[in-house]
Amino acid sequence: MKFRLFLFVAAIAASLGGCLYSPNSTSEQNFDLDDIFFTQKQIKIYLIPIENTSPPEAKEFDTTTVTLSYSPSDALEKNIVWSISNPNIAEFIDDNDFQRTIVAKRAGSSEITAKAITLEDKQVSASMILVCYFEIVGFWLDSTSVQIAKGQTSQLKAYFSPDIYVDSGVTWISDNANIASVNDFGLVTANDTGSTYIRATPAGVARSGLKDSIKIEIDFAPGDQVDFLGNADMIMNFVPKIKQFPAHPSGDDSVKTAFWIAQTEITKKVWDDVTTWAESNGYSFSDDPTAISDNHPISKISWKEAIIFCNALTEYCNSQVSPTPNYTCYYKKNGDAVIKNPTSFDEDQLVLDENATGFRLPTVSEWNLAAMFIEDKKSDQILLRNNGECTNLYWASGALAGNINAFEKVAWFSSNSQDSCHTVKSRTTNQLGVYDMSGNLWEWCFDEKDETTGDRAMKGGSYQADSTYIAIEFLQSAAPSDTSKTYGLRVVKERK
Repeated sequence: MKFRLFLFVAAIAASLGGCLYSPNSTSEQNFDLDDIFFTQKQIKIYLIPIENTSPPEAKEFDTTTVTLSYSPSDALEKNIVWSISNPNIAEFIDDNDFQRTIVAKRAGSSEITAKAITLEDKQVSASMILVCYFEIVGFWLDSTSVQIAKGQTSQLKAYFSPDIYVDSGVTWISDNANIASVNDFGLVTANDTGSTYIRATPAGVARSGLKDSIKIEIDFAPGDQVDFLGNADMIMNFVPKIKQFPAHPSGDDSVKTAFWIAQTEITKKVWDDVTTWAESNGYSFSDDPTAISDNHPISKISWKEAIIFCNALTEYCNSQVSPTPNYTCYYKKNGDAVIKNPTSFDEDQLVLDENATGFRLPTVSEWNLAAMFIEDKKSDQILLRNNGECTNLYWASGALAGNINAFEKVAWFSSNSQDSCHTVKSRTTNQLGVYDMSGNLWEWCFDEKDETTGDRAMKGGSYQADSTYIAIEFLQSAAPSDTSKTYGLRVVKERK
């Protein structure tokens, strides 16, 4: 009896000791999920489209693997329920708890959701967006070149094929950011004159080699100034080319080449400097031209003498400026000889060298544009009559209203001149920064106004003219050899 009791007690002790006191004992525990989450908010899958299908259809599907993270990391409960909000876009092709493989079916977006119920009946969930794109198989920019004025901007646009459901990001790079810089959205800023290329590549998944480029040509901004003689005596302001503007009451006009226009009428100082040099180099001038002082515009100039002066100014500039610009003269006789004497040619012998690079008289169209230009607000280079983009044709150049008070601020004419010519730069400029386009002296243009008489056009009015004659639209004329104390000149130079 005692022996059997001893065995029973020993067995119980052995049993308890093995459970409670053994240092190597373990017990299995179920660690509950606390949270689940995706480390990404969005994933992309790309489709290869069947060419020439509209809308595009996919011919090949891609797959991706989505992994669900969870905490604590040693949780053993794995009852995860996965779903896709739009099974037409993509579907799961396996059933692992914390990782699923997804295959794309068509372009579009869908939400992927994972949910779990913890042992304590707590619901936890995580979601992310799946976007299925077509692979980019075509890529191009909207133009091969664009012209911008310095300081302005231009928005570039890229196109993709297929044109829907594509990953349409673009990487933009400028060859020379000092001339033109571009931001991440294709907005180009013109920093300096010159030309460079902007290169673009699709940022999404695209076939190898897809890229395009556009040439950026930057010209001077309207009103920009250049001192062509280097001594502040011959400052000229930039006028952009405009393909359509209201140059006269009955219709529109155009100027196909940008040009520079003298900021003032030719002064006595410039006239004397040029003609003194020119007379030592084969040129001849009359004794008629006159002016009150060096800063007054030269007057009593005939059209013929204005022609000779343009040639002389071209060659004078070559002799005075370093390095030599090598400008060439516009006005020649019988096609090759530079005209140097106003009495040595008839108008029908005059040949205009269209390849020349020097100074010349403006055309009526150029004069009108420089007189009325306010601001080119149109990317297609069109100025509208009633959209605040040019001065009213019946106003003085630079005037902000159509009355005498407004005209007197920008022009010397019969209302305020006291019957006298005035110094240059003594009135307000027009919007291009050019002085006295209206008033002070009539300005010769190259154009022949009357084929029968051979009279040449003049614009701008004079200090003796009333408000009608200083209006932009008014056109006067005189014989090529005529002079008057109200006749002067202003020169232009093409942007070449």
